[in-house]
Amino acid sequence: EVERIEKEESPVLFRKFVRAYTQWLKDPTKESPVPMPKDATCSGFQVSAAMVCCRETAIRCNLIDTGDCVDAYALCIEEMNKELPDTEKVTNRSNFKKAMVAHLYNSKKEPRMRLSKTQLVCFYKVVSKLFPGAEQIREAVNTYWDPKALYHQWTLPDGAVVKVPVRVYVDYTISLDNLDDQIVKYRCRQNLPSKRYTSLAPNIIHSV
Repeated sequence: EVERIEKEESPVLFRKFVRAYTQWLKDPTKESPVPMPKDATCSGFQVSAAMVCCRETAIRCNLIDTGDCVDAYALCIEEMNKELPDTEKVTNRSNFKKAMVAHLYNSKKEPRMRLSKTQLVCFYKVVSKLFPGAEQIREAVNTYWDPKALYHQWTLPDGAVVKVPVRVYVDYTISLDNLDDQIVKYRCRQNLPSKRYTSLAPNIIHSV
C-alpha cells in the first residue's frame, strides 16, 4: 500500500483522502474536513467560449450551468474511446489533460508525445466537434501573427493594452582572447521578428 501511495501524482493528498474515506467508513454521519477538488472546468476553454459566444463549448466546460459538473477531459476521452479500437483506448486522464490543454495553447509537440498516431487523429476530430469555439478562436488568433513585427499588441475587455515583444533565441560563437582564443557558444533571447506564431493564442487567452 505504501508503494501504491508513492506512485500517485499527489501522494500527500492521496493519504488525506484515504484517511478521510476510512473515517467515513467508521462513521458515515461525521463530516470530513478534507476539501474535494474537481478540476473539470477548463478555464482556457471557458475564456475561448466567451470570446466567440460558443454555446456548445461553454456547456462542456461549465461556463453555462447545466445542473451538473461536466468533466471536459473525461467527456473527450469517452467520445474518443467510442471510435478507437480496444488496443488504442485512452485510459490515463491526467496524461490526456496535459495533451488537451497544450493543444488549446498551440502545442503540437505535447499531444504527439502523449498520444499515439491513431489516438492523435481521433483527438483532433473529437476536440473540434466538442469544443468548436475553442478551435475557432485559436485558429483565428493565429492568422493575426505578423512575421515582420517586433511586438504584438491588443486591447483587453477592460481597456488595458497588452504589448508583448517577439523574442527569439540567437546563438553566438565567441572567441576568448584571454583564454588562448578558446571558442565558447552562447545563446540568448533577442527582440527580433519570427515566423513562430504559436505564442499569440495562449498569450491572448491568458491575458483575458
